[in-house]
Amino acid sequence: MHKVSLLVLFSLASIVCVTGCFSSSTELPNTAKVNGTVTVAGSPARNLSITFESEGGQAAFGVTDDSGNYELTAAAGTKGAEIGVNTVRIETMLDAPAPAGYKDPIPAKYNKESTLKVTVEAGENTHNFDL
Repeated sequence: MHKVSLLVLFSLASIVCVTGCFSSSTELPNTAKVNGTVTVAGSPARNLSITFESEGGQAAFGVTDDSGNYELTAAAGTKGAEIGVNTVRIETMLDAPAPAGYKDPIPAKYNKESTLKVTVEAGENTHNFDL
């Protein structure tokens, strides 16, 4: 009987420990809705990945549709991006791994080496990009 009590006690302690270790007590950053349109030489650009990264390191993501429109989603499915200054990265999405020597048609200054910054403000934000 004593062994059963110890086993039950150990099991309950393990459940409490695991629940505490994996629960999140951190709050999501302050976010605001962000959408817009991406064009290349004035034409809608489809199937592009849009990433906004805040100065605090929080990222929000979106993908352009056939009309070049996007809407960002941040952590835990929250619509929008973190309020404040964000670095924007825009890249072509591929259906398969890039072949050797592949060069993204979107210039590096908009993706890997991006210096493109926007300010996200409380409320709804529209940020359009013509590349």
